[in-house]
Amino acid sequence: LGAGATATSTLGLDPDMTAARLGMHRAFLNSIDAVSDRDFVQEFLAVAAICATHLSRLAADLARWTDESLAWASLDEAYSTGSSMMPQKRNPDTAELARGKAARVAGDFVSLTALLQGLPLGYHRDLQEDKEPAFDAADTLELVLPALTGAVATIRFDVEAMRASCAAEGLYATDLAEALVREGVPFREAHRRTGELLKQADEEGGSLADLTDEEWNAFGVPEGVSLLDPDRSVAARTMPGGPSTESVLAQAAALDQIVQGRVGS
Repeated sequence: LGAGATATSTLGLDPDMTAARLGMHRAFLNSIDAVSDRDFVQEFLAVAAICATHLSRLAADLARWTDESLAWASLDEAYSTGSSMMPQKRNPDTAELARGKAARVAGDFVSLTALLQGLPLGYHRDLQEDKEPAFDAADTLELVLPALTGAVATIRFDVEAMRASCAAEGLYATDLAEALVREGVPFREAHRRTGELLKQADEEGGSLADLTDEEWNAFGVPEGVSLLDPDRSVAARTMPGGPSTESVLAQAAALDQIVQGRVGS
């Protein structure tokens, strides 16, 4: 049934019939390519490595959000573990292990790529080593995907802590610069003036919220204090792909359609 047996045989074997009976899309076109090609494994490992990389970056966010220095969120006990030293501490093991597993899957791709490079065409016993990285990558993703899915589904966000972080006035520098642009100021000039305003406030130990109406008028944005609002700032960004509620819901709907289409097919 192998390419060597069918292609080099003089017994009149029929590769097309064999392929059809095995449920394959088609028979091979070239016997040497058939026994030496491992592109399908390499492509799977490349996709697996990319997937693991995305999962690792998501895990990095989970670890950061749940870090005590931010405390924006907390993982469910089912997806975290206690500390061996500190009784009150919960370690984001799911997230940390997902980051580590990404390196493993990337290593699987590199292992097969290194195996194939420089290998002559035809079959060589070296090629039996394609199985281990392929199976390892699949097994790893089958562990990481459900774990991170559960962690995300059960994560609890501390809205008050997140809102408190929005008090950092540097977050609204772009809003101020854009307000100047709407008044006809070139962006490069608006960028410079906003930077100077923030620097002055920092040097004087004050804050933008402390500026008087006269100072806002002098800056060129009379309504400046109203721009220091996280809800307004987010809601104003309604462009496709932006963070406004409408934009995010549109992105989620687009993803739902993609998922439903793939499931349906």
